[in-house]
Amino acid sequence: MIIGIDASRAFMEKRSGIGEYARELLTALADNEYLLAGQKIILFVKPGQAVESFAKKMPANWSFCPVRFFPFFWSQLGLFFKAHFLGVDLFFSPSHALPLLLGKKTVYVLHGLEMKEVPHCYSFLGRWVNEWLLRKSLAKADKILAVSQTTAQKAVEFYKTNPGKIKVVYQGVKKNLKQFIPEEKIRPALRKLVEQPYLIYVGSLEKRKNIEKLTEAFNLIKRKNENLRLVLLGNQGYGYFSIRKKIAASVWQSDIKETGYLEEKEKIFLISQAQCLVCVSLAEGFGRTVLEALVLGVPVVVSKIKVFTELYREQANFVDQNSPLQIAAGIKKVL
Repeated sequence: MIIGIDASRAFMEKRSGIGEYARELLTALADNEYLLAGQKIILFVKPGQAVESFAKKMPANWSFCPVRFFPFFWSQLGLFFKAHFLGVDLFFSPSHALPLLLGKKTVYVLHGLEMKEVPHCYSFLGRWVNEWLLRKSLAKADKILAVSQTTAQKAVEFYKTNPGKIKVVYQGVKKNLKQFIPEEKIRPALRKLVEQPYLIYVGSLEKRKNIEKLTEAFNLIKRKNENLRLVLLGNQGYGYFSIRKKIAASVWQSDIKETGYLEEKEKIFLISQAQCLVCVSLAEGFGRTVLEALVLGVPVVVSKIKVFTELYREQANFVDQNSPLQIAAGIKKVL
């Protein structure tokens, strides 16, 4: 059997949480090569992606296949033509929409339905295109792997997906995360950042992540915690202009630090040194950074949304994500 896997997000230079999930999943499958022994595995990537280090460690029955096509049509045309031409029998998509024209068995990982839950947090065009692809992928997939029970239930509720083809498979992270952060390899600027106590948020700086309310909560906390900082780690996303405006209006703006995107080891280092991780999103599919913080022994303050109460129960401090006062109270409790 020939199994094709969309590995494009797993080998992006700046991986999101979904990309990191895909990379770790592929690494685990390669390390446990007996699981796919006897099959031919083709990893579809984009031209120029750095695959050399992974290629050295992967099993002999695995190979990479660059797909060249216009970026906008990469998954729906380029990936379809290449998978069809190579005679793929089963197609697995761990982090992207399925190639809808491909008439083969398919397995699709559903990471979340945030666009349906909080549509106002996305641009109209981006929401329309991605939700259309999501709906079609759910209908086409022969098997759907949902990252939480909440996400699985919402797929049935919102899109009338057949529950019989959904299986919940929770995410995991490396147990040895602390061994992943040798301090001598961390840049001096980041080592200097951890000299004062700080709260940390990790993820895209976008409207859905509710960073404006977090900023308001930080303003309240700073009155009695003069040395405390807020570190925002991640790329700019939809709604960043409003976030930047809120930060600029803060009396404490000099203590709100944006790092931009960081490599995995630097991200883990900053999480490990924080007083707590704060994630008060309006909607999430899983919340991978919350799990990483808990594995590192860092307390977490999270929004009281259904997926977080399912996943983190007694492990997290839950707050009303719409109330800066409650967010501040949750953080004070941890401090």
